[in-house]
Amino acid sequence: MSVLPPLPERIARVASAEFPPQPQDSPSIGWAILGAGGIARKFTKDVKLAGSVVVAVGSRTADKAEAFAAENDVPFYGTYKDVLSRDDVDAVYVATTHNFHLEAVLEAIAAGKPVLVEKPIVRNSAELRRLRAAAEKANVLVMEAMWSRFLPHYAMIRALLDSGELGKVRFVRAEFNANLRGIDRLENPELAGGAALDLGVYPASFIHWVLGKPLTITARGRLTDRGVDALAVAVFDYPEAHAVYESSMDMATANAALISCEKGWIELPFNFYRPSELRVVWNDQAQKGSPSERHEEAWDETAIADSGFEYQAAAFARALKAGLTEVPGHGWDEAADVIATLDAIRQQVGVVFPGE
Repeated sequence: MSVLPPLPERIARVASAEFPPQPQDSPSIGWAILGAGGIARKFTKDVKLAGSVVVAVGSRTADKAEAFAAENDVPFYGTYKDVLSRDDVDAVYVATTHNFHLEAVLEAIAAGKPVLVEKPIVRNSAELRRLRAAAEKANVLVMEAMWSRFLPHYAMIRALLDSGELGKVRFVRAEFNANLRGIDRLENPELAGGAALDLGVYPASFIHWVLGKPLTITARGRLTDRGVDALAVAVFDYPEAHAVYESSMDMATANAALISCEKGWIELPFNFYRPSELRVVWNDQAQKGSPSERHEEAWDETAIADSGFEYQAAAFARALKAGLTEVPGHGWDEAADVIATLDAIRQQVGVVFPGE
């Protein structure tokens, strides 16, 4: 576990009480993974930092499951049914492509297993309603794996905004752009490809986390020759604020986020969605006509740059051991709002997946 640097004076005064618990202090549980791709490898490594372990991996392809188990020192591999029937599996992490999330999570719920499912939780709002109904009927904990929301810098931002020191939020901007053309899961509409679901879920979630559900969404974009979104840009309207969303899979940017308030701003200058640098600027004289009276502090969280999933794994384990069916602050309503936002963006840009 990397040691995080101490908080600067003013951030500490406002936000130190909100610092999340250390992941290693969470309950230990046994995880099974459904899907044997790259993100499953990262989860398998990081979950150990939360005091838990992956005990089984399941895949539709036997060779992939066997190779994953050998490479990552997982003691059992097999089909989904094999994995879900095991008594040592306390929770399931679904790491398949988006198009298979619904099927895999429903199978886990039917087996009575709590589920952490990769973002986006499903392809669209219709699938989310079906999934939510099944989880609530079975009284099973299901959470979207938006790992960013459990990172320490998110807790610092929430405390800073809730303190009122910066005043009301007036504008938010969040972007996730990367040159990823040629990767089949992103290009393929059958696999629910495109920038919005794979990358845009991060800025959509961030904006919702700060401002809530928008009143209106206006989106424009550019499609690939296979009909998925290469670029989507959107403006979200709120009663007293606006936000700008951007996602693309054919260009590179800093992937920054900005929260502009009445008396200052919060900036995440690079890769806002992962362990990041946090900059806070207080303009204490902003309402007195003196914009030069500023105080700035920065905090760098990138000491955990090679990890980060352990925070969401720890939050899930704590909720599970507490008997909860939703993780506080990141439940079904939040997931539904974000999926509805992505639905609206895709609809206006012109992306329709097979079967929708």
